[in-house]
Amino acid sequence: MTTRSGDARPVVVGIESHAHHQVPLAWAADEAARRRLPLVVVHAHGMPTPTGAEGRLPSWQKWHDTADRAAEETLAQAVSFAESRHPNLPVSGLLAEGEPAWVLCEQGRKRG
Repeated sequence: MTTRSGDARPVVVGIESHAHHQVPLAWAADEAARRRLPLVVVHAHGMPTPTGAEGRLPSWQKWHDTADRAAEETLAQAVSFAESRHPNLPVSGLLAEGEPAWVLCEQGRKRG
């Protein structure tokens, strides 16, 4: 199967903030390479949840800064993993805020 990159619908895969995302990420990278399609790696994070013994929310700015740094690192590692698995595969990353399931569905619709 041959596709032109301008007409190609990418394979979109969502990842989480832990190492368990490598199995679906590897599958998505393999599938994108097999179909000669680009791969879009999506990492979304939602709202903070209460933490600590008192169950208080962290300050919005502190949570946002910490979450963004961690998410950027997770996304960079995931993109690097996919690129190393298939060096000729066009891979891009998207960091988004919002409910992960909703973000992933929207990206699938938007790119499809």
